[in-house]
Amino acid sequence: MILLYCIQKYMVGGDFMNNDIEKLLYEEEGSTLDFKREQYPLDSTDENQKSELLKDILAFANAWRRSDAYILVGVEEVKGGKSIVHGITYDLDDAKLQQFVNSKTQRPVTFEYKSTPLEGKYVGVITVPLQTRPIYLKKDYGKLKANVVYLRRGSSTAEADPDEIAKMGSASPELYKTQPNLQIEFAKNKGRIRLGRELEADLIKLLVPQRNKIPNYEESRSNAFMPMLGYTNKEFYRELVDYYYWKNICTTFTFYIENISNTSALGIKAEISIPKIDAFGVLEESQIPDEPYSTLDFPHVNYKAISHNIIQKSDSLISETTDRWLIEIEVPRLQPKNSYFTQEKIYVYAKKDISIDFDVALYSDNLTMPIKSKLMLRLKVLDKPEDLETIKKMHYQLMLQRCENKLK
Repeated sequence: MILLYCIQKYMVGGDFMNNDIEKLLYEEEGSTLDFKREQYPLDSTDENQKSELLKDILAFANAWRRSDAYILVGVEEVKGGKSIVHGITYDLDDAKLQQFVNSKTQRPVTFEYKSTPLEGKYVGVITVPLQTRPIYLKKDYGKLKANVVYLRRGSSTAEADPDEIAKMGSASPELYKTQPNLQIEFAKNKGRIRLGRELEADLIKLLVPQRNKIPNYEESRSNAFMPMLGYTNKEFYRELVDYYYWKNICTTFTFYIENISNTSALGIKAEISIPKIDAFGVLEESQIPDEPYSTLDFPHVNYKAISHNIIQKSDSLISETTDRWLIEIEVPRLQPKNSYFTQEKIYVYAKKDISIDFDVALYSDNLTMPIKSKLMLRLKVLDKPEDLETIKKMHYQLMLQRCENKLK
């Protein structure tokens, strides 16, 4: 496939990257540099071929070094001279590459892929900064084995021995004397429970009556002699159906952010990008229907939304574009080895079985480049027919349970 490049895409910081790469052309392969004549086959169905890409990134992430490592794609090494720029004929998608790598490792791998113009051609550049080690695969993949630590030794890749792995866990890279290292997971704020980078949830989609088929609510005669307590909410049954529909089709979570380094993280910002797909959505708590009441003593107002907007200061803001939902989280500071559970619940719903990846970028005032990773959400949906009478019984059981809890 011939790649049509857009030069404007690479204008920002392009001179700095080009100057650095040009210097690398005069160096030889080692623990911080590798040259690849051909582009990696990320879209191949051959796991053995794709595992070469995975192995190279893991090897540099685990290597003993004091500076960033680079893989230059589209460049042929010339020992003792300047390497030859052949260029690449197609590009890799950084988000897709991040998902490919980080869905297989026991902890997120920090790296970045970009392509940049050089000598009238384009080369791919994979940058692997210093980071917490060891990093290894959770399951076998292609030619690679699970729980084996691959690392770069000179210009070749090897398997780390037990002594090296032990030292990796206690080693503090020079970079982390000045830069933090952050990671993020799903969580439940209540009880401060970490849920990991992969979350599964079972949802129920109630097949409820159409709104125009639900009758008005009429106050029973037994309450007719107490009009001073309020007026009848004729929408009660319709609101009740809405309430239980969303109560069952939604699941909630918050996020857990940890500074696993020995350096304070300042001005932390997490950006979480979620693709819009059919039958899936992201909501704030204020968008979820309130529990309805059959009798109202004031006009029905969504006071939950008012308190959310006026009283509370949210640490998680949701916005959307034409094709994605965006969640932004801000944390002023995280001390070394400290963590933060976000307060704001994120509501998601699905109307059919769905697996979806969240693209995450973690920023900090004292990070030179964002830390990118993936979170994975899997939702299983069960269709369950329900009529109004069944929903009324569900509500009665909820009220009964609340009364029993108060008596305990």
